[in-house]
Amino acid sequence: VLVRSRADGSDRRQLTFGPMRAYNPQWSPDGSRLAFEATSGPGAPRKIYLLPRDGGAPALAAPDRSDRQSYPSWSSRGNSIVFSDLDETGSKSALYTVDLENRSVSMLPGTDGLRLGQISPDGRQIVALADYTLVLYDAVSHNVRTLAKTADYPHWSADGTFVCFRT
Repeated sequence: VLVRSRADGSDRRQLTFGPMRAYNPQWSPDGSRLAFEATSGPGAPRKIYLLPRDGGAPALAAPDRSDRQSYPSWSSRGNSIVFSDLDETGSKSALYTVDLENRSVSMLPGTDGLRLGQISPDGRQIVALADYTLVLYDAVSHNVRTLAKTADYPHWSADGTFVCFRT
């Protein structure tokens, strides 16, 4: 269940309801929406959903496909989301972007084998994992370089100068 409240605990509101199971919520840059990964019910693959800040019916961010989507990351303008995509067999991962205006989905070039991508605040780089190796993907050149040999769950600092991750 996804719940939203003010930092002091007031204005608590349940946003999702069973049988949906929600994970990894991310606020849009303007704070008006949430992106999150969820299963619609038992045995269903994870998908990226969007939800207004005050609740409502969760909507798929991308057209329904048979893949497994996870770990959403908003672009700085809030017009697209990067997400990890795993094929039906669970053996092939890559990073994809969904344009929220026309709901078109495209794979980011050179991201085969990457997952858990997070867009930098300036939108020029994406920190991601290749297996459990932390890498930096350049959104312009599509080059990838290693940052750390063992990592998980990467996130950018608000100013884009640091990356935080679990080892």
